[in-house]
Amino acid sequence: NLLQAGPILTRFQLPATVFVATEGIGRQREIWWDEMERAILESETLPGFCSLSVGDRSFVWRLGRGRHYGPEERRLDRLVKPWEAKTDTRLAFFFAAWKFVRPMAPGDQQRALDRLARWAELEPMPRPEYRTLTAAEVQSLDSGGLLEVGAHTVHHLDLAAHLSAVQLEEIQGSKQVLEALLERRVRVNSWRARIR
Repeated sequence: NLLQAGPILTRFQLPATVFVATEGIGRQREIWWDEMERAILESETLPGFCSLSVGDRSFVWRLGRGRHYGPEERRLDRLVKPWEAKTDTRLAFFFAAWKFVRPMAPGDQQRALDRLARWAELEPMPRPEYRTLTAAEVQSLDSGGLLEVGAHTVHHLDLAAHLSAVQLEEIQGSKQVLEALLERRVRVNSWRARIR
């Protein structure tokens, strides 16, 4: 948002709100789904079998022909929605793993991603273009007049998968962190969930 959308919006004088999940501010990791994409969709060859256990949840997947992932497989996957991918493809594996991790609590998400990275034999180095914003960058994004920073949640959780107390902590916590960082009232929130 800062490096790509920000300059374009400013050049064309288009006001916009950038919603920030505050837990990621200044982190030296990618957002969880980007880490997952890197582990699963960026690797040319993966082991033929994946088994992850986190807390009381388990995930098992046999990759089949999805074990090898070259340019032609990538091209074909770009033509398909993940939920419509054929079972033995890398994209189907990615979507199944994404559904496994998405409803987890933040600590469990990180444990699952750490295990997935080890399984895929990935170096724990985030891609620079996928990193989250620093505190100074969030302040800079908010200081131009046309762009406004709004609250999202703390951890960018699937709020519908969590109890109302967690939902409230996520929404209020994000707003509080941003108000302290920006030294102003945050007027706009972006979240959707059904309250449980």
